[in-house]
Amino acid sequence: MKKIACIILVCVITITLAIMNIPTGFAEATELLPNPSFANGTTGWTASGCQMAQEYTIKQDTVGNSILLSNRQSTYASMRCQLASIVNQNGSGDYLGSAWLRLADGANPTNIKLVYSVTYNGATTYKSGQYITVTDDAWVHLSVLLDNVVADANLTEVKFYFTQNSSDTIYPSVYLDNCSFMKIIADPDELLANPTFAYGQTGWTTSGCQVAEEHIVRKDNLGSSLLISSRQNYYASMRCLLTNVVLQNGSGEYHSSAWLRLADGASSVNIKLVFSVTYNGITTWQSGQYTTVTDAAWVNLIANLDVVADQSLGEVKFYFVQSSNDTIFPNVYLDNCSFMKIDPVITPGPTVPVPTAIPASQIQGADHIRIGAIRWDAWVPADPEGEGTDVGGEVAAALDPEEYRSRAPFFSILDNNDHLDFPTYTMDIWEQEADYAINAGIDYFAYGWYMDSSPMSLARKYHTQSTKNEDIQMCAILGVTGFTATERNQLFAAMEEDYYLKVDNMPLVYIYGGMSAMDADDIALLRTQAANAGLPPLYIVSMVSSSQPDSLTALSSGYDALSFYSYPVSNGPWTYAQLADNAETRNETLGLQTYLGQPIQMIPSITTGRDVRPRIDNPPSWVEDYGEYNYAELGTAQQIADHMSNVLEWTLDNPEVTVADCVISYAWNEHDEGGWMCPTIQEDQNGDLMVDQYGNFVPDTSRLDAIETAITAFRLLEDE
Repeated sequence: MKKIACIILVCVITITLAIMNIPTGFAEATELLPNPSFANGTTGWTASGCQMAQEYTIKQDTVGNSILLSNRQSTYASMRCQLASIVNQNGSGDYLGSAWLRLADGANPTNIKLVYSVTYNGATTYKSGQYITVTDDAWVHLSVLLDNVVADANLTEVKFYFTQNSSDTIYPSVYLDNCSFMKIIADPDELLANPTFAYGQTGWTTSGCQVAEEHIVRKDNLGSSLLISSRQNYYASMRCLLTNVVLQNGSGEYHSSAWLRLADGASSVNIKLVFSVTYNGITTWQSGQYTTVTDAAWVNLIANLDVVADQSLGEVKFYFVQSSNDTIFPNVYLDNCSFMKIDPVITPGPTVPVPTAIPASQIQGADHIRIGAIRWDAWVPADPEGEGTDVGGEVAAALDPEEYRSRAPFFSILDNNDHLDFPTYTMDIWEQEADYAINAGIDYFAYGWYMDSSPMSLARKYHTQSTKNEDIQMCAILGVTGFTATERNQLFAAMEEDYYLKVDNMPLVYIYGGMSAMDADDIALLRTQAANAGLPPLYIVSMVSSSQPDSLTALSSGYDALSFYSYPVSNGPWTYAQLADNAETRNETLGLQTYLGQPIQMIPSITTGRDVRPRIDNPPSWVEDYGEYNYAELGTAQQIADHMSNVLEWTLDNPEVTVADCVISYAWNEHDEGGWMCPTIQEDQNGDLMVDQYGNFVPDTSRLDAIETAITAFRLLEDE
């Protein structure tokens, strides 16, 4: 499953604010290294496990020199700088270090990170940045945060250096240039966590553009700037989601600013800062004045925001736009952003304490394992003239070729041109689907919780209205689209009902994308909003489409358990047997993990397939390139049922990691992506689609029939 194309594409952020403990915005930062660019040779630096020589030709810029480190004997052979006296002189707090590196010609790419070793009271600890791939053809910028360091007589050593991966056996020669070590002095009024991009893109996302960190063209020497390129429209921009910030700081007036400059050679354009504010499901915009931005100088833009911070506030986004009449969208540098509250009135905090995840040892399991099926409800009439993505038309086009038509849902139709289409989705169709699922033994549907205005929300709404919800439960998958106050209120209302799936009375909700979609702050906000609505604690599960689970740190970031959506194929094609075996191994491997000394908690995943050939041949607008052979061949009904039996029996045999007593299946109706249980269209012996006396397609229930047999046998085993 992919998000619909009109939804903002969120860049992957590898280090979350919660993990890094990033301070708020910077008031100032001063260079503390006495010889950062090696203008004075190697003064202030020593070599460890290597030889060093000044380099006058291969330099990152024209300032000073660089250093060539050769004959490196180990992964941590490096130049080193002793910083203890600098830290003790400048006091406790947060410091940011950085350096530019490049390998000697002919060396193979190597992953390198910056490191501090800190000795305090005789004990040494280490703090490091991310591993970054360094090559021989370009300079690469690395950085590392030294946070919460205590400067007193007990601090005896702070060393700054770089290392390779500990498993490396080849240690190439490295050029080092333009190092930096600055104390970060936070502005107490700044509310942005990363206003100067010292931490790259952390806390920011892109919409309709590409982005790269820029370390040369900057407004000043604080952090970095961002180069925003390949802009596709007038509102293509970096964006910062400020909903949590506003809710935490309360109603009132806020002031924002940002410095912008166009890339060299671009003609001047008018740009303004904008806030989009979604309140009670309705979005409005507040903006500053259009200001002319050129390639010759940095320009400061400002905008104010008046906002009411309560539970009806769904979203606050901060970005920039050009005039809607523009047709050329130049590359833009962005630096030194700011967001401050200027009205001192602070809204009182939550009326209840922020709930946290309940320890697994305190959770009472269910009387049986609940079997769920993911729903992706795109099977609606084609609407090429409508707003946004014509999702029904695009999935119909993917399944329209004769070799794929039999995979379409049983209620499909042919239009006047004999092309595949779908009828208006009704309560009657939903109840037919529900009957099939109930009779097969499916316990719950997990709905991609699409926005209220989307036709993809119809199925979940019918579920809440039908009397058949007494026989099949439901839960939500968040993270697939926007989530405003309207969708939140609909979800919270459903959670109060008996038909909503619960784990020991806790409403279960999956988060598609896990930590990359909702980090610790987002999860805390969701839990608080649910508590303020009078709900019990939530049972929140990270759900990722990957061969690997979400980071185990999710389990200390508000998530209760880990799970999976689909299993993506790589280096295909695979047989279904390979796909099923990999999916089972993925469950088993995760089940062996521990975190903070305790068994992890998980909801095992079942996969009914991953034959994406309809999308490979006729790609919908919202999907990326799967690769020509990255699919799994269709499994037989019996193979799928056997795989389900294996996962159910493994779940039964591993109660210590599956206290939720749930499994989740991919999928009920991912017909064009290759995973489905929902009845499709029966073919005759000639491969033609079968119709009944009324002209309707004859349902093919072979998969569900085999699944029903498997579930019936499992229930007998479960009752032993």
